[in-house]
Amino acid sequence: MGKAKYVEGSAITMPAGSDLSGSQYYCVKNDGSGGAILAALATDKIIGTIKRPPPTGWTTGSNFSAVEIFPRSASGTILGVAGGTITVGAAVTSNSSGTLVVTTTAGDQIVGQYNGAASAASGDVIEIMPMTSTVH
Repeated sequence: MGKAKYVEGSAITMPAGSDLSGSQYYCVKNDGSGGAILAALATDKIIGTIKRPPPTGWTTGSNFSAVEIFPRSASGTILGVAGGTITVGAAVTSNSSGTLVVTTTAGDQIVGQYNGAASAASGDVIEIMPMTSTVH
């Protein structure tokens, strides 16, 4: 059986609420003012993962550049950065750094399900099927 084919999902654009220039494929949430910032908790209302961050240096004062995001509601698949070992089929959420970790904890926001060919290690860019559910 062959490897699943990556099918890029749709994207949305939001202003960056902080410096996200080095955070491609990290999880983000709304900062309360319409800007995207890194998710810091598994229970945050996670929007999705960063598809395209603003370029380095485009963060002068409080005028941050726009960031392109793979929403959790996207069709297709989205990319994220593993924050630890992730096994095939695991539901993933954000950790305190905005990277993806396995979750089975009630109340956690599920960003997606990892369906790679083998376990992923911390720092790997992984492909997930997006989900908008919460662990019950």
